[in-house]
Amino acid sequence: MKTRVATYTGLAILCAFVPGLGHAADVSWLDPVSGVWTDGTRWSTGTPPGPGDNALITVSGTYTVTLNAAPSISSLTLGGATGTQTLSGSGTTLELGSASFIGPNGHLSISTQLLGAGTLTNAGTLSFKGTVNTDVVNQGTLVAYAVSSINGSLSQEPGSVFQLMAGGVHASCTVANGFTNHGLIDLNHGAGFTRSTRLVIANGTLINSSSGEIRTSPGIAGGGRTLTAQVDNQGVINVDYGCLINAASANHVNSGTINVSFGTLTVAQSGAGATFSNTVAGAINATCKRKPLGRCIHQRRFNRYRPLVLSQRHKWDIQPRCRCDD
Repeated sequence: MKTRVATYTGLAILCAFVPGLGHAADVSWLDPVSGVWTDGTRWSTGTPPGPGDNALITVSGTYTVTLNAAPSISSLTLGGATGTQTLSGSGTTLELGSASFIGPNGHLSISTQLLGAGTLTNAGTLSFKGTVNTDVVNQGTLVAYAVSSINGSLSQEPGSVFQLMAGGVHASCTVANGFTNHGLIDLNHGAGFTRSTRLVIANGTLINSSSGEIRTSPGIAGGGRTLTAQVDNQGVINVDYGCLINAASANHVNSGTINVSFGTLTVAQSGAGATFSNTVAGAINATCKRKPLGRCIHQRRFNRYRPLVLSQRHKWDIQPRCRCDD
């Protein structure tokens, strides 16, 4: 028994002086200057964070920490009081072992893969392409590029933005499970190429709450906007650029407002039991925002007296048709 006590005491002393052993340590980025993750001189412990360590990139200032490795850490806290703190990795994997946080001034830019057993709460900016295999609570701005997926749960909080941004390539993001949107979902385009943008909800329903907005934006160079999801709209859908809703066997419900201001909104029904129900409270409006000659006076509404129900294999188009005063 005395031998075991002595052994454990010796191990405790060893853990206290040897990095990487014992309890999790807070490892902080020291100065507001850019650098690479693997440069130990930039970190408070003299070595970059590793398994079991809490990485803190919180010193104020504007700088970028470049992921030139594929670290596995206990947690990440990104974002200081002032400036912009960016953690950027291209073709790398970042693994988070527990709950992590991106502050209002933090920006995590990751490609390839983001892993984690805990929830990542984003109050700043999270931009990604590739795979996100962790639960995300979005309170800030979430931007998906190219081909991407979110396999954990997604929570869209009030005031948040989830933007799908096409650029030099098409943008297609697949979210594994349905979620409730309390913020803004924006299908957009941000470069001088004609590229499409698509959001896919693989399972369940995309619920657009009474405080939520789904928007299709024209962006810079057009391209298609597609929503492959079963939609329960309780808020507002603004079609500022043509949009196709095309989930198979979906039961869409609109009890909020759908505004079509430019292009055509197409609901393509297919599969067994597919329906589109517009409740008595729901409004579907097609109004023209472009007024080249005068005041636009044409408007179509579908909220009078009874619900509108579209049955399966029905393709429904609605678009603005304007005539203007002389």
